[in-house]
Amino acid sequence: ITMTIDHIGAYLLPQYRILRIIGRISMPIYAFMIAEGCHYTRNKAKYLGLMAGFALALQLVNYFMRGVLLQCILVTFSLSIILIYTLQYVQKKKNAVSCMLFFLVLAGVYWVCAVLPVHLPKFSIEYGFKGVLLPVFIALGVSKPQKILGAAVGLCFLAMGSTIQWYSLLALPLLALYSGLRGKGEYKYLFYIYYPLHLGAIYIIRWALENTKLLPWLQSLF
Repeated sequence: ITMTIDHIGAYLLPQYRILRIIGRISMPIYAFMIAEGCHYTRNKAKYLGLMAGFALALQLVNYFMRGVLLQCILVTFSLSIILIYTLQYVQKKKNAVSCMLFFLVLAGVYWVCAVLPVHLPKFSIEYGFKGVLLPVFIALGVSKPQKILGAAVGLCFLAMGSTIQWYSLLALPLLALYSGLRGKGEYKYLFYIYYPLHLGAIYIIRWALENTKLLPWLQSLF
């Protein structure tokens, strides 16, 4: 819900800052559940493959239809999962080789997030390197308070240099209510599918409004 509100504010009603403020709640919740998914999943390859597969499909559609190289949040979280898996490998092996591997992967992710955009025009990772690290900070925790603390540290790091990102801390009380238990329904695939579907619907609405000269009217109406 908060993600949808955020994207409506970003693409249809940008004059209403409150929509983007409400939307700051969504990313930390998703990031927290990414860290939880990495911890509880019984099939790590499938979990990463599902996330990366949806990310690739969405990026191909974005590129061929809109010509954009901005990498969506699913790409960000795919990189987060790779880092968390590498960190889990370090925690399991506890040797110099595994530590070296982690820092090599970390350097590679940093290069993709911070260096590649400098050399490749219009390419960027949503939320950047700081956003990739947020689920990693959460995954470092063992108990729920430690995970919440990791989320708080990661969100403060993410908000540095940005005014509106500080509102993402509003997600922490909601995360504190999380029981740590699986929900009753199997809605995993629904949420994966909803992400591109709701974006597509918003893009179509914006395109229709722009081409019928109704977008300024809609924005002035609200």
